[in-house]
Amino acid sequence: GSLRLETARLVINKQGCAEGEVRMMTDVLQAPARQLGAAGFDLAGAGRCIANDFVAELAGEGAEGSATMVVRITPGLDYAFSATAAPTRKEVAAALEAFGFQRQAGGLTTAARGVIKAIGS
Repeated sequence: GSLRLETARLVINKQGCAEGEVRMMTDVLQAPARQLGAAGFDLAGAGRCIANDFVAELAGEGAEGSATMVVRITPGLDYAFSATAAPTRKEVAAALEAFGFQRQAGGLTTAARGVIKAIGS
């Protein structure tokens, strides 16, 4: 998928994300949706600096349901990712559960944590 970013100003320094905001749009759900025989939809939202972390919140909806995604990246390149999906078709929900999503109030959720490795590390 692709990711489009638009910003007037984003300042990132050794202390982390200092100031600014980024408007974001991605079609990352399109290809996986096609593999499930579903119609995908785009996710859009914004990324901003919160306590030196970069936090992106994206959401989207279409005929097949809705989804939200939150990514937080710290100055040390630790990341936390969470996603919630509310598919309208049972077979899509079953496929997401097979990929590790869990049923929660409001839909199916997944989360991950890790460290982004820089090039050459």
